[in-house]
Amino acid sequence: MPDGIRQSTASHILLEFKYTQSISNDVVVQSLAYDLLYRNSKKLTADEVQTFLVSAIKPQEETRKAYGYENERYPGVYESHNQLEKRVQLISLNKLADKPHNAAFKIFATHQREKYKAFKLLEQSRDVTSIPEELELLLSGLLTLGEQNMDYKLTPEQIKEVGKIWGKAHLSRMSLEERLKGLKPEERLMGLKPEERLAGLSISEVEELAEYIKKLKQEG
Repeated sequence: MPDGIRQSTASHILLEFKYTQSISNDVVVQSLAYDLLYRNSKKLTADEVQTFLVSAIKPQEETRKAYGYENERYPGVYESHNQLEKRVQLISLNKLADKPHNAAFKIFATHQREKYKAFKLLEQSRDVTSIPEELELLLSGLLTLGEQNMDYKLTPEQIKEVGKIWGKAHLSRMSLEERLKGLKPEERLMGLKPEERLAGLSISEVEELAEYIKKLKQEG
């Protein structure tokens, strides 16, 4: 995961990825809406969710300042001092540091020089034994595509598929306890092995799960 995301302590990460748009009123409002709706639907606190606006196009300095994004936590990662925008951190792919952990994201940057450096970093330093198979296939395809044409563009459908693969890759790197943190009882019962459902639970949470199972039996 790239800078900003990798340092976040939130248990839930939301990414609003803009491939052909820079930040604007609509983009910021959309990101804030996703943040609010997701927290409300999952009944999560503000500290449990961190939303990132990831921009493939480098936002101009005056545009960033208009939305309060002047505090650069890491190269290319900005926090806003505005009351609303501070809920969403901004990641400018073209400005991320040239580090191996940023490379898999920087290949989507719009500046050819930054994209080229990201491809070279991936070629030189990626550890295939630690990359999930789906992500490895994606990166291999993009590396080949990048060598042929640095001006490649992705379709909206391809971007959605990339997002799904990034999400699976992120989950695969998390421990079972991290993945289960904050899940409701009914969510723990879906798609988990019996021995996984109690991982990391406190006594009160185990009791809550037991009550939920008892309720299911009564309804059945």
